[in-house]
Amino acid sequence: STDAEATYVYDRSWGGFVNCGCTYKGKGERGHCKNKFPDCPALSDVNEDFGNGFYNDHHFHYGYNVYSAAIVAKHDPVWAAENFDSVLLYIRDIANPSVDDKYFPQFRQKDWFLGSSWAAGIVSAENSPHGRNQESSSEA
Repeated sequence: STDAEATYVYDRSWGGFVNCGCTYKGKGERGHCKNKFPDCPALSDVNEDFGNGFYNDHHFHYGYNVYSAAIVAKHDPVWAAENFDSVLLYIRDIANPSVDDKYFPQFRQKDWFLGSSWAAGIVSAENSPHGRNQESSSEA
């Protein structure tokens, strides 16, 4: 449950944690999302929300969230306990180690044969046919 304008949803097609996306209207402090769930533009337009609905850069963006959560959790155990399940959704989406998890695939972004992760998600890899389209050393 969330009151966020662009909420996260579970994608049953690919088994993942994706952002609904926001069709932004207005400017600055007066701007807002003109859509609400179940109207999710990021699930039908690969260019919306940096391709989040198509798993583009999940390990990159979600990796920052996981790292930040780990730092906060180290210094605030109460916060850690309250937010454990939410942070675990990010981890399960990008680096689920469990073969028994029926909701998320195992190691979604990692290509063990190439030795790199795929940043492009499920979109065509024509811009990087070998999947080596990393943008940062911080990518999970």
